[in-house]
Amino acid sequence: MSDKKSRRTRRLRSRIGQVALLLTIYYLVPIRETMSVPDQVMRGVFSLLVLVAVVAWITQEVVRQSSQRTAEVNQDRLLLLVVVGLMFFALIDLVIARTGSSEFVGLETKTDALYFALTTLATVGFGDVHAEGQVARLLLIAQIIFNIVVLTQAAHVLLASRAVRHQAE
Repeated sequence: MSDKKSRRTRRLRSRIGQVALLLTIYYLVPIRETMSVPDQVMRGVFSLLVLVAVVAWITQEVVRQSSQRTAEVNQDRLLLLVVVGLMFFALIDLVIARTGSSEFVGLETKTDALYFALTTLATVGFGDVHAEGQVARLLLIAQIIFNIVVLTQAAHVLLASRAVRHQAE
């Protein structure tokens, strides 16, 4: 029993460390206040490519998780997917907010962007930060689709984990 408890403690510490590392990276990513039009186009194209890569990775992970039987591994991967997706959308939201002054209302800092992405993921939406421009709204549609996929997969993983625990007992 103590071996199982120590394994859980190690997993929890590992999860906390991974999330802390990702948060550190998020806050260290340099984002300039103003950019020239060519820089905006380059960033837009690069962001689109990264978005496609992230969506492909998430899709691959969802398929892989559906076929695996280890519930603990699925939970760990799902947590990392959620955190990476959340931070990715937060950074894109911030870049769009800074390049188009009328795209977002109330989104000015990295913390604002992370807060907005988290409230969107949690489907809370307090309304203090919101998309106003068309580009921001299109991005938000992509973010909501990501959230639906992640939340659906989270429910699946948690239910599968619970079923495995009941079978073991």
